Amino acid sequence: MSDGNQPPMKRKRAEGSPEASKPYVRPVKRSDIWYDDGNIILQAEDRQFKVYRGVLAQSSSVFKDMFSLPQPPSKDSDLVEGCPVVHLSDEWIELRYILRSILRRGWTDGKPPLSVVSAFLSLGRKYDIPNLRAEGKRSFYQEFPVTLEDRDKLTVWTYIDVYFRLDNPNLSQWMKLAVIARREGLISTLPYILYKCCCIYSAKEILRGTPASESPGSSMVYLASEDQVACIAGHRLMIEAQARTTYKWLYSQETLSPLCTTCNDCDSSRRAQLIEKFTPLPKICALDDWEEAGHSAQELCKFCAKTARKQHEQGRRTFWKALPVLLGLPQWIKLLKERDDSE
Repeated sequence: MSDGNQPPMKRKRAEGSPEASKPYVRPVKRSDIWYDDGNIILQAEDRQFKVYRGVLAQSSSVFKDMFSLPQPPSKDSDLVEGCPVVHLSDEWIELRYILRSILRRGWTDGKPPLSVVSAFLSLGRKYDIPNLRAEGKRSFYQEFPVTLEDRDKLTVWTYIDVYFRLDNPNLSQWMKLAVIARREGLISTLPYILYKCCCIYSAKEILRGTPASESPGSSMVYLASEDQVACIAGHRLMIEAQARTTYKWLYSQETLSPLCTTCNDCDSSRRAQLIEKFTPLPKICALDDWEEAGHSAQELCKFCAKTARKQHEQGRRTFWKALPVLLGLPQWIKLLKERDDSE
């Protein structure tokens, strides 16, 4: 028996009632790009940006054409602070990147993160914003030069800020770079990017993708099908090529230098290094310089060490020259034309 002082129990809401069937809509938030005297509001996902129609039209032919179209009479619900709202299908964070750059006349916060460069490229193309797209391409082209000499001059991530963990190199950054390069037609950057994918990822990861982040339930990053084929087919070709080029001195059956006076010791040392580095399964490391490869000249006589180091560096250059073709891409001279045409 119920206590007469208790409030009556609430009736359950009928499943078919309007309240039960109404989908949840995230509340719209004001972004940090909000000019009080702005005259247009852009909304992407649940974020709104109050900016200047004229500035956008001047920067983007797509926005210019969009704003020049006659607009139907606006209802009060279509206005925010008296300004019309334009709904866009982009991710709000990417829209924020390009609006900040347009309004500040370029990226002014140092080395741009990969997510910013990606937004410059994709939205710069979508909205025809030449300056932003050129800035994104420039970052990629500078980070991934077409000569080995220029590549060797760079420290890790000189022009693009890419999050990378040495203790977990299998994160998706290199795969993301390949996806962006393929999507945006930056094919001349793919030889080195795909080479690194082959160095880092297993065949299973190449085919099935890798998590986009370390968060539980993260989305997956997948290479384009042609790049999956390039990596799988190119893996063996690169293993064979590095044995003929960078590591020719390690595989050679002949004594490295005719001046060697300890042939047996030097040959034994090379065999030991070969076993240590390439068994049970050979890895791709053709572009590692002498120091990166971890070779010790002390294990060879001074004459053999000098010859080995010279052959190693010559082999790296030969391998680099062949790299695009090993991955099913055009030769460097043809890829270079892509950069000439973009200037």
